[in-house]
Amino acid sequence: MVLSTLLGIAFGWLFWKLGIEWAIFAHFAYDAIVSAGLLKVYLLANPLVWAGFLTVLVLASWMAWWTINRIVN
Repeated sequence: MVLSTLLGIAFGWLFWKLGIEWAIFAHFAYDAIVSAGLLKVYLLANPLVWAGFLTVLVLASWMAWWTINRIVN
């Protein structure tokens, strides 16, 4: 619960200072990193599935970054 509170404060600060786009991107990045760490445990047995997951993660990150840049600019 402490971690959730601290993250909520951090995301709120990003929203207040930089706008909703950066708060959304930071939340996405946090979720992606945590998911990658948790899924790594389950995917170590199959390197092909792990490679596919990382590819999708990189593509999704790039798409989010591109979208935010279009909105901001």
